[in-house]
Amino acid sequence: MSVRGERKIDVRDGRPFLSSWKRGREVEELLKSLMEEGSREERRKKMG
Repeated sequence: MSVRGERKIDVRDGRPFLSSWKRGREVEELLKSLMEEGSREERRKKMG
């Protein structure tokens, strides 16, 4: 099975897992900043 081979590669150098984790963190930061911007826009609309 191809899945077993992929897992073996992950264990050997650990790069695929690490890069995907890093990408997940980047996406989290992006979503957080987007949400903050959105709430800021909402406040501006209510005030103005």
